[in-house]
Amino acid sequence: MPLLVLPGLGRADAASYLTARPGALVVVPSAVENSPYAVSEALALRLPVLTSSNGGARELISSDCWTTSLFDGTAEGLAAAVRERCDNGVAASQPATSSQNVDQAWLNFHEDQSVLVSRGPKSRQRPSNAAERPLVTVGITHFERPMLMLDAVMSMLRQDYENIEIVVVDDGSRMPGTIELLADLEPTLVGLGVRLVRRPNGYLGAARNTVLQEARGTYVLFLDDDDIAFPSLVSTLVEAAQCTSSAAVVALNLFMQEHTRPTWRSRPETFDEPVAYVPVGGPVSVGAIENTLGAATALFSVDALRSVDGYTEIRGVGHEDHELYLRLLQAGYHIDVCPRPLYLYSVGKPSMMVRTSPLANASRVVKAVDTSRDPEAWGDLVATVAGAEAVVNASNRARYEYQQGQHAVEALALFDRNLNDDEVLQALSELARASGELHLAAELSRSRVVLTRLVKRNPVIQPSVALGAASSASHVVDTVSSSQLALLMMRACQNTDEAEALTVARLQCPDDGVVSALLGLDVALARAVKSPGLARVIDVVALGVPLDPEPGSAGDVLGAIVEMCRSEGEGLETRLARARERDSSEYLARNLDVRTEVEAGALESAAYHFHTYGAAEGRVGFQRTAALEAALVDFAFLVDSLDPGRIRSTRWSGIARDRCPRTG
Repeated sequence: MPLLVLPGLGRADAASYLTARPGALVVVPSAVENSPYAVSEALALRLPVLTSSNGGARELISSDCWTTSLFDGTAEGLAAAVRERCDNGVAASQPATSSQNVDQAWLNFHEDQSVLVSRGPKSRQRPSNAAERPLVTVGITHFERPMLMLDAVMSMLRQDYENIEIVVVDDGSRMPGTIELLADLEPTLVGLGVRLVRRPNGYLGAARNTVLQEARGTYVLFLDDDDIAFPSLVSTLVEAAQCTSSAAVVALNLFMQEHTRPTWRSRPETFDEPVAYVPVGGPVSVGAIENTLGAATALFSVDALRSVDGYTEIRGVGHEDHELYLRLLQAGYHIDVCPRPLYLYSVGKPSMMVRTSPLANASRVVKAVDTSRDPEAWGDLVATVAGAEAVVNASNRARYEYQQGQHAVEALALFDRNLNDDEVLQALSELARASGELHLAAELSRSRVVLTRLVKRNPVIQPSVALGAASSASHVVDTVSSSQLALLMMRACQNTDEAEALTVARLQCPDDGVVSALLGLDVALARAVKSPGLARVIDVVALGVPLDPEPGSAGDVLGAIVEMCRSEGEGLETRLARARERDSSEYLARNLDVRTEVEAGALESAAYHFHTYGAAEGRVGFQRTAALEAALVDFAFLVDSLDPGRIRSTRWSGIARDRCPRTG
C-alpha cells in the first residue's frame, strides 16, 4: 500500500485534504479515547470514521453506525477493520446528535438561570457618571526595573477610565543606579499624580499589601512593573465587576517577547497574537493543584481583599496570587474572568518563576487549603488526583511493556512529552528502521511539506503525473533545504530521468544561482548513491554559491554539505563557529541583562544562557546555528538511511551524533 506522511497540516489543511479525496477513511487508532476532536471534525465533514469502542468516542457516533465505525481497541482488531473497509468501502459515519442540537443545548445551558449563582444585583449598563465610576487604585509593584516601570505607568496614564489613582511600590531596590534613577523620576511621577512608596524588600505579597494599605479606592488593580496595559483595562474590568459583584475580575493577557517591547509600548492594543493562558476562576477543587483561577493582574474589591487579610507575605516564594485566589474562593467569594485580553505580559527574560523553588511555591498553595470549608470540593479533588494517578499508572505499565520488547530504546524515546513535532517524527523513524520497516522509516524521516502542497499551488499538474515523476512519496519544500531537495532528487532519479526530476523540483523553487547549485548537487548525490563517488559535487560549487555566504543561509548549508562530502571537517567547524559567533553577538545585543552577566563572568557565554535558560523563558536566538546544524544532521541522517555504512566512515559523523545517535 502506498504510504504518504503529512506532518504539520493545520485543521483547515487536513480537512481540505480529506474532503478532496472521495472514499477517504479517518482512522483514530488510539486504544482508548475520551472525546476526540478528530472524530467530531470528521463527523462534521461527513467522512467515514474508524475509532476505538473503548472510552467516550463512541458516544459521538450514532449507534446505527457503531458496527462500521468502531473497532475493539486492539492492533489486530484495527488491522482487520481497516482491511474490511478498504475491501468493501464504507458510508459516511453519522453523529449521535446534530450540530444544531448541540448549539441549542449550549444556548439552553446559558439561558438556564438555575445553573447561575446569584451574585447580587446586576446592571448591564455601562457606568455613565462619576457616582457610577468608583475610584480605582492601581498598584504597580517594582524591583530594580525603573525603565520598565515607566512603561507600566504610562500605560495606566493612557486609560480611558479617569477616576484612578496610581501607586508605585518600590520593593527594596538596592542597586545604586536604580535608587538614583528613582530619585530623579520621583518629581515627575508626583507631577503626574503618581505616588511612589518605598519599602524594605519583602517580595510580591508584601509589596501588594503595601498597595492595599495605601488604597483609597473601592477597587484595587495590580499590574507588574514589566507589563503594559491596554487603554481599556480599567474601564472593562470595572464594568465587569459592577455587572457581577465578584470579589475579583481577572483579565486575560497576551505574551509579549521582551525584545519586541519598543514596538508595542505605545500601542499595546494593536498587538496581534493568540491568548496563551485562559483561567476560568475555579473550581476550588482543581485550583488547589493547578492555577485555573487567574493571573496576577486583576481588579479586586478592596473590602473583600481586606476581609481575607490580603496576601500572605513569604519572602523568596512565589505563587502569592494563586494562593490568594484559593483563599478568596474558600471564603465564599467569586472570581470572574473577563474573556478579553487587556494587557501585554512580558516574557523572554529571567522571572520569579525560574528563580524560586517550585516545591516552596506549591507548598504555599497547599498550605492554604482548608478542607473544612467545602468537603464536597475536596472529594472532587481526591477523585481528580486518583484519575491522574490512574493515567500515570497506565503510562508506566505501557512503558514497562515496551522495555521488555525487542526495540526498547527506540520505543521508549516516544514517551518523552517534551518532543516537538520534528523530534516525534525522528523517533518514529528510528523505531521503524529498527523494526525493519525501511519504507516507513524513509517516509517519516525529515518529512516537512509534501506533494499535496505542490499540487495545490500548481493546479495544472495532475496528481498522477506528479507522483510518477517523483515516486509515490516525494517531498517538496517551501524554502531552500538542501537535505530535503536531496531526498526528492534521490527518490526521483530512482524512477525517472534527470530532466523530469529537475522539472518537479523547480516547480517549487525560485530560479536563482543557489538553487541551481542545490539542484545540481542533488542530482550528483542521487547518482552517487547508485554509483560510488561524489566527484561532480566539487564542480557544482561554482554554479552560483556566494564565496562568503551569510551564516546559516542556503549557500552556507550547501557549502557545509559539500565539505561533508569532501570530508573537510575543519571547514565545517569554521562554518559552525562563524554562525555561533554571529548569533552570540546578536543575542547579547538584544538581551542586555545577559550581556552584563557574561561580561561580569557570571555566565559562561551567550550560548550557555540561551540553551540553559533563554529558550525555556521564550527568548529568541541562535537561529543561524540551529539551521546549519539541523541541515547537517538531516543530511547525515538521509545518507545514512540510504547507505548505513557511508556516514560512519566520514570525518563529519560526530556533528550528527547528539541529534541522531544511530548515525554516530
